[in-house]
Amino acid sequence: MTELKVLRLCFMYAAFIFGMLSFAVLPAFIRTPFPHATPYFHLDPLGALLIAMRELILMLPPALAIVSACAWWTLKKGRASSRRWAMAASSLFLIYSLPFFVALIAIVEFSLAGAFAIAGVFVSGVFFSAFGVMGLAYFSRYQALATAAVALRHS
Repeated sequence: MTELKVLRLCFMYAAFIFGMLSFAVLPAFIRTPFPHATPYFHLDPLGALLIAMRELILMLPPALAIVSACAWWTLKKGRASSRRWAMAASSLFLIYSLPFFVALIAIVEFSLAGAFAIAGVFVSGVFFSAFGVMGLAYFSRYQALATAAVALRHS
């Protein structure tokens, strides 16, 4: 029961934080041009991967905000679809952690930043992936919400 409350609060805070982050990255998303073919642009596999990760970092905050808000709301109201929303939000957190690990590899490989930035990117990636794994592990059990619904009715 307490795990469900903690996860519900995490979804609420995630919805709020990623909602605010969506507005913060909007100018960068609008201003940043998508790379196009020029005489100086040569698309290699690593460059394509970094471009894809940049787009994920810019495009996933609105999706995370909406899906986390839906997961929080359905968990709060005890809806039948709450397990699916929570698993979708947890999966999005796993997807959102990928760009941080790819950025970490690029930062270390090309010596782009110091130890503080490397630690920050690593901690961010671990946090998002841990939250995704935690949510998937809890909500993958079919009986995860059935026992919580019974406990909520009796309290």
